Amino acid sequence: MDKTDQCLFDIIESHSGLQVRGTHLNCVRSYVQKRMNELHMGSDAYCRYLAGTPSELSLVIDEAAINETYFFREDRQFEYLRDRVFPEYAGRRMVLWSACCATGEEPVSLAVLARSCGIDADVYASDIDGSALSVLRGGVYTQGSFRTDGSRFHGLLEQFGRRESGSYTVDSAILAGIHVSEYNLAGTGSGPIPEESADIVFVRNVFIYFNRKTQNRIISNLARCIRPGGLLFFSMNEIAGIDVSRSGIPLIKEHCGAVYFFRKADAAAPVVYHKSRSSRAVSAGDEPSYRKSRKQQAEHHSAPVRQAASENAGAPSACSDAVPLRLLGGKILAAIDRHNLDDARKLLSSCSCGPAELEYRFYYSAVISKEEGKIGEAAGLFLKAFLLNRAFWPASLQLGLLYKEQGNEKEAVKAFSECAKVLEKYIEQQKTCYNFLVESFSPSYFYTLCTVYLKKGKSHAV
Repeated sequence: MDKTDQCLFDIIESHSGLQVRGTHLNCVRSYVQKRMNELHMGSDAYCRYLAGTPSELSLVIDEAAINETYFFREDRQFEYLRDRVFPEYAGRRMVLWSACCATGEEPVSLAVLARSCGIDADVYASDIDGSALSVLRGGVYTQGSFRTDGSRFHGLLEQFGRRESGSYTVDSAILAGIHVSEYNLAGTGSGPIPEESADIVFVRNVFIYFNRKTQNRIISNLARCIRPGGLLFFSMNEIAGIDVSRSGIPLIKEHCGAVYFFRKADAAAPVVYHKSRSSRAVSAGDEPSYRKSRKQQAEHHSAPVRQAASENAGAPSACSDAVPLRLLGGKILAAIDRHNLDDARKLLSSCSCGPAELEYRFYYSAVISKEEGKIGEAAGLFLKAFLLNRAFWPASLQLGLLYKEQGNEKEAVKAFSECAKVLEKYIEQQKTCYNFLVESFSPSYFYTLCTVYLKKGKSHAV
C-alpha cells in the first residue's frame, strides 16, 4: 500500500471505523481516482480536500461501506425469533433495532415477521450509508435481495408487499413502522433509540471490518440501548469471535441449538466470562427469572442436529459399535453446540476411524478441548489435523484463531497464511467437502477473515 492509499484509508477509518481491505481496496481506489479526475486534483491535494470536506468524505465512506444483505439472511435466527421469542411478547409492544442495515432488507424482514406473529413493533433501521438507506425509504427491491437462505420466509414478504417483473415493493404500512436514520455505529454520537429501550438488536456481518478497540466501543453502546433481558444478535459466522467481557455491561452468551446470541443481564447479576463459546451466570439459583423461563423452555426444545455432507437417511440414529466417524460427525458437532461434551466424547470414542478420517478425529477432539478451555491442548490437536491433511483448512483456521487468542502473532500469521492459500483454491474450484464443519459456511467470509488478520498480524509478528 503506497503513501496515498494509507492516507486515504486512515481518513476513512478515523471517521467511520471501517477498515478497507481485500478486493474492495481496488473498488475504493477506482472511485477515488475518478473523483480526483473530476476535481482535477492530485493525490496529496485530494487527501487534504477529503479531510476538510464532510460532503466529499461522506461520498467516499458510502463507497467504502459494503452493503451485502438480503431478506431473512441467516434464516434460523428469524426462525428462533418466530418460535421462541415473539410468543413471549404477545400483547406487548416491542422495540427492534437493525444497526448497519445497509439497504434495509434486515429491518423489513424483522417488521414483516413481527407483524405476521401479531406483534406490535417499532423497528429502527440505521446505517452510515445515506444512499443505501434511500433504498429502504423507497421500499423497492430487486431480485438480488432474495436468496436460497431465507426462502422459507419469502411467502411472508408476499403477504406484505408485491412482486412483479423482477422487483419487490414493500407495503407502505410496513415501511411506516420502520424509523430510518443515518448513524455511524463506530462514532461517538448517541444512537437512534434511548438507553435500555430495545428488546432486540441485530448487528450482523459488519464486525470483521472493525478493529478490536472499535468493536468494544460498539458493543458497549449497543448494550446500553438494550433493556435488561433483551437480546443482541450477531452473524452466526461472527459470534464465536465476539468478546463482550470488555463492554462493562453484563451480556451473557446463550444458545438454542445452533442459534447463538447475547442476553443483557440485570446490572446486579454476576457474570463469569469464559474462553469457550458459552458464558454463564455463576449459579442457577442466582439466575434472573427471564433466564429460568428461557432454560425451562429450551429443555423442551429439540436442538437441530448438523448433518455431515456424507450422512444419509439410513445412518444410525444412535451410537453403536464400529459406526464410521463420517456418519456421526454431525451428531458430535450438535452435542458440542448443546455444550453436552460428555455425549460428544462418547460419540467420538464409539466411532471407527480409517486412516482417511484421522484428521476429523483430531479436529473433533480439539473442538471439545477448546470448549473446555484447554487452549494449548486444542491447538496441538488442530495442528495434528492440519499436518495430516494440508487441504483441511478448518483446522488451520481454528489454529490461527487460538494462536491469536494466546497472543502468539507469529504462529497465527503462519496458520492464517496456510488457510488463506487453501481457501483461495477452495473458492475458485467451488468445493464443498468441509462445509458441514462450519455453520452457514461462506468461503469468501473466512478468506477475508484470514487476510484481515494477516494484514494486522504481520506488523506485530517478529
